[in-house]
Amino acid sequence: IYFENEPTGAALDWRITTTPAVDTDRDGNHARNGGYSLHIAFHGTENVHYHHTAQMVGVRPGEYRFRAFVRTRELTTDEGLRFHIFDPESGARLDVYTEQLTGTNDWTPLEKTFTVPPGTNLIAVQVSRIPSEKFDNKIDGEAWVDTVSLTRILKRPDERQHF
Repeated sequence: IYFENEPTGAALDWRITTTPAVDTDRDGNHARNGGYSLHIAFHGTENVHYHHTAQMVGVRPGEYRFRAFVRTRELTTDEGLRFHIFDPESGARLDVYTEQLTGTNDWTPLEKTFTVPPGTNLIAVQVSRIPSEKFDNKIDGEAWVDTVSLTRILKRPDERQHF
C-alpha cells in the first residue's frame, strides 16, 4: 500500500483525522517507493496519544506478516512511532504492536507476524504513538511512512491468497 493518492473516504482506505498537536499529510518530496509517502510532524507541545491514521482490512483466519517502512527525523521522547494492529470488535482476539522508532533513522522496516483467529474478519492497522510516562514527554520531530504491506503466510501449496 502506497500513499500515491489522496484518501478516498472509502471504508477500506486510509483514514487520516486531524489533531492540533500533529500535522499529517501526503509528502511528495520524501518517498521510499513511488512519488508520495505519509508525513507526520509532531509539534512538541503535547504528550500525544497518536492513533489518527488508520486503515481497515478484511482478513481470513491464518498467519499474516505486516511490514511498513518508516523514516524518522529527531523524534523525541522514549515513545516513538509504531503500528498497532487489532480486531476493532474484540481486542481480546487480536491486539499487537510492532517495534517503535525514535530519534533519526533512514527507511527502516517495522514488521510483525501474527495470527488472525477465527471470528476476526476485519482488522485495523493504525499508525500509533503511545503516551510517554516520562517527565520530558512532549513529542517533537517528524516521521514518514511508505510501502505498507499485509501478506497472508500460506501454509499449504494448494492454499490460495484472496484479498
